[in-house]
Amino acid sequence: MEINLIDLKYLLEVSGIEKRGVKPINVAKIMTALETEFSARPDGFAKHFGDASDQRELGGSGWKVIVGIERETFNYGFAKIGFTYNSEEEYEQVRNGKDEYKNKYFYCRVKTTYKNRTFYYRNHTLVDSVIKAYRDQQNNLGLALAE
Repeated sequence: MEINLIDLKYLLEVSGIEKRGVKPINVAKIMTALETEFSARPDGFAKHFGDASDQRELGGSGWKVIVGIERETFNYGFAKIGFTYNSEEEYEQVRNGKDEYKNKYFYCRVKTTYKNRTFYYRNHTLVDSVIKAYRDQQNNLGLALAE
């Protein structure tokens, strides 16, 4: 399910970003960039942050260019909507238990030592169910949402 800007605003409200002391605009930038990537690659993707050394070594645009915020701000914002695994081994152990999103996060990421890339995954079940419930609620109120 693809999300639009109205859905994104609702996801930010549901996640309680403002109550957690995070600037919603930074998280909105991160979520917009993530959802853009997931619309093309729903099964997940690898991305580097985009420091100068990453750009030379890996090519392509990293999060720094796409989102326009520094690494610390990106990591802090991501932590409010996603969970980070510091190794592939840690992720695989949890994944085998089928709860890699800790039953509450919209996304997870797995840091790897392979070319300093991080793999990102979307909790389709949670994101889609929240958006569906929101759209159903809006439709019940007689509001038409643009698809």
